[in-house]
Amino acid sequence: MKKTFKKLRIAANLLSALYLLFLSIVLLTPVPQSTDSTIIPTVISFLLDFDFYTHLLIFLIWGFLASYWPYPTIKTSLIAATLAALLELLQSTTSNRVCELTDLVANISGTLTGLCLGNFSIFTPKPTSNGLPSSRRSF
Repeated sequence: MKKTFKKLRIAANLLSALYLLFLSIVLLTPVPQSTDSTIIPTVISFLLDFDFYTHLLIFLIWGFLASYWPYPTIKTSLIAATLAALLELLQSTTSNRVCELTDLVANISGTLTGLCLGNFSIFTPKPTSNGLPSSRRSF
């Protein structure tokens, strides 16, 4: 059982890093401007209409994956929230992206909510038969 959690943690850490790379590319790539009536501009405008909720959801997923980092919860929360904020702040350095306060709030809120959900998920190690927690982190 312990090996299973170790493999799960390794897979979640790898997936967390890959997902953060994906988020970096998506959030820092310029938004394509198109005048034709294909499905892509329609999808992009739809997602931009729900910008706050999109940010909240994508960072909630990342926060859930980050909950498997092998650090104490407070340290993980600080690092993850800082990275979420940094991604939003870096958008101001691109040519046609903007750093918005609502997106910053959504990034941090989504990340912290995902971390909480990850800490209380069914995949989190439960107390052992001797009553001691088998969790990988301390509070």
